[in-house]
Amino acid sequence: MYLWDAINDAVIECWPFLALVIANSPAMAFIFGSVGHHRAYGCHLYFCQKGCHKPGGAQYYLACLKLIGSDIASSNHSNYDLCTMIILMAEETEKRYLSNLTHVLEARSAVEYHAWQLWTGLFKPILLSGIDPRHWLCIPALFPTDLMHLYALNLTELIVGLLYSMLDCSVSNNRDSWNFSVLRDPQIWQAHGKAVATTTPYLPGIFDWPPCNPAEKINSGYKAVEYITWIYGLSPTLFYGTLQSIFCWHFCKSVVGIHLMH
Repeated sequence: MYLWDAINDAVIECWPFLALVIANSPAMAFIFGSVGHHRAYGCHLYFCQKGCHKPGGAQYYLACLKLIGSDIASSNHSNYDLCTMIILMAEETEKRYLSNLTHVLEARSAVEYHAWQLWTGLFKPILLSGIDPRHWLCIPALFPTDLMHLYALNLTELIVGLLYSMLDCSVSNNRDSWNFSVLRDPQIWQAHGKAVATTTPYLPGIFDWPPCNPAEKINSGYKAVEYITWIYGLSPTLFYGTLQSIFCWHFCKSVVGIHLMH
């Protein structure tokens, strides 16, 4: 790219550098050319971890532990220990990505193409592949994660669904047996919602939007910032004595993880 430098009265050659490409998770999968997070290798950071699926199911989940009693050929890998897993450097990940993409592009039939999709997690080259690689970050460093949707909406929806017993489950499961679903009790749910609302006068002014009573407003446009303050700010204290100790311990560990990332 050539630009006019008015100060030096000269034409200069300038190459803009593409540092980051940002989008939410579904859009990021399309831009990156990956198959999406519900497939065998669905991480757009191109992490090596393979997902697991239920018997007869086609949707993969990025679970670290192998299903108990399961012997599915396509989902029979060992447990993943995040404390000992080797995470490749960005340059090594890019080499793996380019090598796998070559297999996808050289597929000679639809069957072979879909097989390589499964084993590589890719279905097309990225839109930006025509740019000189000297002027952008390597893959996947170019594509940062979308933490806002993950912890503010997706994870909070799962947590509330578990505590309120709203999540769908398989026919072999029974939501009535979920002893962690404490908010299913109307009295506990109403008391919890009231406790959330009464904290408003004590929140610092930097809290842009204090959470409303979720028992009254959760289905009326409850905002992401309200979920963040409610689940990751107030709930560790409000659930103490309501949730069983083992569940409260696990919940607080997830909150600490979010605090470290956010």
